[in-house]
Amino acid sequence: MMKGMHRIILLAILVSCHLAVQGSKGQPDCAPVELAAGSPSGSDGEGSSSPDSASSLAVVSLNMAGTTDWQEVRTGFESVQEAPRADIYLLQEVVKDSADLLGTASASLGYHYMFSGTEKCGDGCLKGVAILSRYPLLDQGVLELPRNDLVYNLRCRIALGATVETAVGPLRVYSLHLDTRINSRRRVRQLGPVFDEAAKFDGPALIAGDFNTVNILYIRSVIPIPFLQLQGRAVRKAMQARGFQTPFRKTRPTFSFPPLKLDWIYLRGLQAVGRGVADIEFSDHRALWALLEKAP
Repeated sequence: MMKGMHRIILLAILVSCHLAVQGSKGQPDCAPVELAAGSPSGSDGEGSSSPDSASSLAVVSLNMAGTTDWQEVRTGFESVQEAPRADIYLLQEVVKDSADLLGTASASLGYHYMFSGTEKCGDGCLKGVAILSRYPLLDQGVLELPRNDLVYNLRCRIALGATVETAVGPLRVYSLHLDTRINSRRRVRQLGPVFDEAAKFDGPALIAGDFNTVNILYIRSVIPIPFLQLQGRAVRKAMQARGFQTPFRKTRPTFSFPPLKLDWIYLRGLQAVGRGVADIEFSDHRALWALLEKAP
């Protein structure tokens, strides 16, 4: 057993070193930080399409893995049986290109959306972070997160923030995607701009997305040493210090192979009356869903 583990670690180190030599290229080619937003046809962006009698809020967080086929995405969303029609989707690795996934989703569902790209994926193509909401997205903003020198496969990271007038009251929501191959201290530091802005909102808040939390210590962001850090715990402690809790501490992994808990939903001033992790056919990540009520 130990010999097998040693071989896995050695292989991971060799692969990382090879990629570092082949892929080192300095700072990433970041797309300009611009915000694209849209509302369903005929909407002025000021009303809600949700029943006034609703007393709870369904949210889904998912890494979309670059999928652009709306029918495939819609089928995947509907496969989350406990929350087949979430009120708010917090999405990462969303592609905005000629297929116009978000525009199609907005028209099909009657939802509002916002998007900002961090990575160029071709001519007129951007990959980034998005929020899709039954309710209008107010006070929209893009937060640039601290950059990290990862030696290879460098990325630009952002968080999207918006205020949503929901059935459980005004709510500040954030969708984010953090770096891979950083250690706990830098991972918490990368959350800093989100923490600072969320602290200014006097009300319930939600932070969700792909946190890329792994139980690995990285040497110079290249050499992985498994099990020497518990990054999920480090993020959880930082969140708790700021009044955020997660109902997903004891749920199954959100990444299938290897089994990793990369994705999280954190809540402040809200309680989850239902939650789960759902397989999504079009993504290599699983979706997190939660049914929320205002905390007493």
